[in-house]
Amino acid sequence: MPTPKSTPSIESHIVRYHPEAVAELLAYEKALIKKALNSVSLLQNLGDKTIPPHSDKVAGATKLRELRPGGGKALIRPLYYRRSTGHYEILAVGPEAVTDPRGFNQAVKRAQKRAKEDYGDTV
Repeated sequence: MPTPKSTPSIESHIVRYHPEAVAELLAYEKALIKKALNSVSLLQNLGDKTIPPHSDKVAGATKLRELRPGGGKALIRPLYYRRSTGHYEILAVGPEAVTDPRGFNQAVKRAQKRAKEDYGDTV
């Protein structure tokens, strides 16, 4: 008797948003929001296997990463990290670093502050 073929399991990773990151995301135009949400969906599906060009480390940060919607072509960056609980937390949303370095750095600072104040983590 033939053995049944195993069905690959699809693991879904939990991604949560800091409330202030939601407000930051919604301040962007609909097309950019859609691209950002697509990249979050990729993170939900792949978790730590989300690699460049779709995700990258934030320079100078220990645990903070950026999602790079559109493979880095969209000018929006959700900033996230993996919490000790195993889920991912979107801490802030800001502009892409090359086109708006000041705005990106401000988003990084907001993300670091929220991680520390709200979750007791250094990112």
